[in-house]
Amino acid sequence: MHKMITCFESTLRKIETKSNLSFGEYLSERTDVILYIPSNTSEENETLLPPKLETNILPEDKVSIWPDSVLVYFQEDGENLEQIKKKIRGFQKTSWSSEIIVLSPGTRYGSQSFGQNTFTIVDCNKKSIREAISKCLEASVSQYLKDKMSNLIKVEESDKCLLKAKLLSLQTLLSKSTPCKPSKRIPKKIKDYLFEHPSVLSFAIWEGKKFRIIVKDITCKEGLEQDLNALDPDGDFLLSHMIEILKGSVRVSRYVKQGDKLVPGHSVNGSQTEENYDAASTSERYELEECCYGTLGAFMEDKSNGELYGITCRHVIPHKHEKVYIRIDQNKPLSEFGHSVYTSEKPFEDLAVFKVNDHVTDECIKTFQNDDEYECNATVYPGHISDNLIVHKKGAATGWTIGRIQSRECYSRLIPDQNEVFLVNGFDEEFFSLGGDSGSAVFKRDESFDQSTVSVLGMVLGGMESNYEDHRPEIEKSTMCFTLNNSLNAMTKCNGLELEFPSIERSLCNDSD
Repeated sequence: MHKMITCFESTLRKIETKSNLSFGEYLSERTDVILYIPSNTSEENETLLPPKLETNILPEDKVSIWPDSVLVYFQEDGENLEQIKKKIRGFQKTSWSSEIIVLSPGTRYGSQSFGQNTFTIVDCNKKSIREAISKCLEASVSQYLKDKMSNLIKVEESDKCLLKAKLLSLQTLLSKSTPCKPSKRIPKKIKDYLFEHPSVLSFAIWEGKKFRIIVKDITCKEGLEQDLNALDPDGDFLLSHMIEILKGSVRVSRYVKQGDKLVPGHSVNGSQTEENYDAASTSERYELEECCYGTLGAFMEDKSNGELYGITCRHVIPHKHEKVYIRIDQNKPLSEFGHSVYTSEKPFEDLAVFKVNDHVTDECIKTFQNDDEYECNATVYPGHISDNLIVHKKGAATGWTIGRIQSRECYSRLIPDQNEVFLVNGFDEEFFSLGGDSGSAVFKRDESFDQSTVSVLGMVLGGMESNYEDHRPEIEKSTMCFTLNNSLNAMTKCNGLELEFPSIERSLCNDSD
């Protein structure tokens, strides 16, 4: 959370608060969370606490205690909750902000009220204890975001909707955030009508609350609004999604261009292979390779036999059985890395899967990496994309970038077969992706304290540029993505291949976590 808010602070500064402090200044004025433990706590139990937080031994006699402090009490053998309550009362001089009771192995209790507070009861393991403490650490961050949200009224109307959407995205990262309700989909009657309307170029759920329609001729606006309301007489969809009709144009581009990450066989000439590498000039080595490349999105394994595969975009590797090359060492020629075994039938599902050659599997970091470049477990995001999600990707062209869901459901006449895509834009007014990033896996972090799992929503497909005549900004550039869940299901239905992300056993014994 601290990293996210720091990255986006230039955007958040547009919202003036009473103190108008930067995020760093805001935190420095607030009391740090300090842990207190009874003096009889064993050394073994102390090792379960986060090493980076100040931990004080609580004497038997009462001492002055920080108001924002947290008591961590380890249950002793034979103690019941009433006895623990009595001990905590004896420790207490001022109110704890939180009380965490760590149970002895094999003991089970539910959450219990204590005075005006409810204390947290957790099992005696590092993950549970640190997860509970992490929730205590969120208090200052949560208040900072609340202050910003309550001052949105001071912001210019043109900026208000986008800033609110960004704040909601940040609040979804808090462990105490309200789970997202299932997002409403565009009704089929409305989709069919808009696809048939001659003036409509594209339509999308925009920033979660708008239903944006781009048209060639603005004179159709009034008729469009009347027809849409007639198609949704009870307002099931339109009451929660304000119609916004804009005159403009739309351009869609695929991200395949110069570079040297994941190279399809059709763009490799003989001078780049190992046999002719030494004799070739430098310009010959790179000329064709730089004409076409994409990104290795991730490795996946066959559920039945553990064989290793890679995933990217179909427009990067368009042909089945095509060879795939990669430069493992920048001072060496391209190496044959594998060959494609599946390319999607629908162009905007755009998935390509290639089998990794057996002799190079030992040179692969097979597990998924999050945006801190730590290995983690990954799952495929199920169902439909939700609003207000913060997402990450690593692309061959732009590296690590952070974005947010701009439209969970988007359609355009430029996308064949009425295929659905979702749109992402850079969170802090920067690009999310550029040419060469096609195939990048787009994922969100989970909400656990150790961030040990990510959910992969989809893959970068290309760019969508919307040009408006009477709207600011006049040009809006988005990253267009397809959902991985739908594409993998289509592949399994086509050839029976079932893939999953390689799993890891992440140790919680590392105190640096």
